[in-house]
Amino acid sequence: MTTLSPASRPSTSTDPLQLVDVDHVRFYVGNAKQAAYFYCHCFGFTCEQVSDQTTGSRDAAHYYLTQGNIRFVLTSGLTKDHPASRHVALYGDGVKDVAFTVLDAEAAFKRSLDLVAKKYISEAAHDAAVARHNKAKAVMNSLQASVA
Repeated sequence: MTTLSPASRPSTSTDPLQLVDVDHVRFYVGNAKQAAYFYCHCFGFTCEQVSDQTTGSRDAAHYYLTQGNIRFVLTSGLTKDHPASRHVALYGDGVKDVAFTVLDAEAAFKRSLDLVAKKYISEAAHDAAVARHNKAKAVMNSLQASVA
């Protein structure tokens, strides 16, 4: 029996999109508490953190589950207008997003914008996204300066 392996590409340490790890997977679910119970009791996850009405969150319930290096965030909307509620009403439970760990988040963000801009969005939309990123960076810098 022969085993085919994918063609290996030489890794370049200069690639800002080089993935280090999957940080977490976020699920939008109809009932986060029930889903957390299921994942913990059937698949051996541990519920590390909870944010719901008992902790003061009035718009959504979030359950942070871990198992070794695997991290899930289960989110349920507590109002009909919450994005998770709308998503579950349209599509049912499912993965909303996957967060990756990279060596340089800012460089990876700029590189992905450049790649997406070339294929899918207009130059004006690309410039607007870069401007929003720069504004958010400035706000974060000022917050860090005020805390220090």
